[in-house]
Amino acid sequence: MTKARDLADGTFSGDVTVSGNITSTGIDDNATSTAMTLDSSGNLLVGKSSQNQAVEGFEYSGASKYMYLTKGGRVSAYFDRLTSDGDIVEFRKAGSTVGSIGTNGGDLFISNSDTGLRYRGVEDNIIPCDGSGGSRDNAVDLGGSPYRFKDLYLSGGVYVGGTGSANKLDDYEEGTWTPTVSSGSATVNKATYTKIGNLVTIYADLRSFSERSSTDSVRINGLPFTAAKRSVGAVMYRYMSDIPTNGSIVAYVDSVNYVHFLSNGGIGNWRGTQYADLDSASSILAFTITYQI
Repeated sequence: MTKARDLADGTFSGDVTVSGNITSTGIDDNATSTAMTLDSSGNLLVGKSSQNQAVEGFEYSGASKYMYLTKGGRVSAYFDRLTSDGDIVEFRKAGSTVGSIGTNGGDLFISNSDTGLRYRGVEDNIIPCDGSGGSRDNAVDLGGSPYRFKDLYLSGGVYVGGTGSANKLDDYEEGTWTPTVSSGSATVNKATYTKIGNLVTIYADLRSFSERSSTDSVRINGLPFTAAKRSVGAVMYRYMSDIPTNGSIVAYVDSVNYVHFLSNGGIGNWRGTQYADLDSASSILAFTITYQI
């Protein structure tokens, strides 16, 4: 056993066995450089000679109760669990476990006692998991009310309500389109569309029609997407002479790239709205239709 007086100068070499406590201003090892320092405040430095978190080495502050492990340009620490899956690092608050980082089936997981994320490199995905990294299905929400994420950027689709191909929502788009009339010209006050999956909703407001005498049916060309099925939409109109006789007007799309307008005044047959029905320079046709593509 090395006696306390042998450590009085703070320098030693070889093995040291101590019984009881040592009070010292420092312990230095290695004749050419300091390998470890333990001062009277309980500050421990290994591989460094001063307290500075930016300097490589290990540092523990006995006074402030913090610890730094710093390495430049390389891994700072390794944690290796052998032979079995489970927690590798455990985090506690006031003695109680609040979460862990571990491995399950060769995958890394981060979790508390109930909810976490498991990173699956083989399948290139991240799945919800329980406290031991086991997968959980249809149990974990992403965000909540009133704690929401902001924007979600995806290059693929979202499966809503199921995992089949029919549940995949793979497109959302908003924009403007350019309606044109089949005869003459008209002023487009506004024309927009919204596309969600295979459903497109269009809106347009046309006025100042130059053609108001022809018996040709009014058709609006230039749909942003060609319709796959028949669809009927609502129309707001102004100054239309045909309305008292043939009833209200509906907008109509049928596997074509244009909108036409039909009316029925209870006479048993549809009648196409004609340019001659636009009996005023102030005539307006505004319509909205949702159709499949």
